[in-house]
Amino acid sequence: MYLHDIARRHDGRCPDHGARAWARLATLPDVQARLARGGVRAEDAAAVEYAVGIHCSGEPAETHPHYRLAALLKDADGLYRVRLNDLKTKMLRHAEARDMVPFAQWLYDETAWTLRPGPGCFATLWAIVEKGAAPFSAA
Repeated sequence: MYLHDIARRHDGRCPDHGARAWARLATLPDVQARLARGGVRAEDAAAVEYAVGIHCSGEPAETHPHYRLAALLKDADGLYRVRLNDLKTKMLRHAEARDMVPFAQWLYDETAWTLRPGPGCFATLWAIVEKGAAPFSAA
């Protein structure tokens, strides 16, 4: 989720920030190393490039070999639109993503004004998720 917005300049419509993000990755060896430590392999590059590039500029073709990753990224990006009060649930491609809407809203509400970017951000966010995820867990 992080990579797709690293070239975003504003929160409005910005149809080329995905392509710019992919280009910017080449200049960020620390991010490349972090992705590699997370399991992203060189052979994954085409799928990641497609998903990142199309997430803001169109709908992935269901016949495209990297459709699944692109559709998942678009759903994740869509869920994050709760921050703009602009989440369109019917636009989500997967039933699981639609089921996550209440959790996405809760997580945003819990962190919007308290979570600050920085080295400990993910650990703090994860602790908040673990604290509050139970009411949203599948039965």
